[in-house]
Amino acid sequence: MNKIVSLLVLALSAAPAFANPTFGTVPEPEVLSLVGIGMLAIMVSRKFKK
Repeated sequence: MNKIVSLLVLALSAAPAFANPTFGTVPEPEVLSLVGIGMLAIMVSRKFKK
C-alpha cells in the first residue's frame, strides 16, 4: 500500500513538468556530420591498430 501511495505522490508531483514541455535547440546538420566523421575515424583507427 505504501508503494502505491508513494507512486501516486511521485506521479502527481511530476505532472506539471510534462504540462508545458520546452524543447532545446536542434543541432545544425554540419555538427552531426562532423560527429559522424569523427566516429567513423575512431572505428577505422581501432580496426587498423589490431
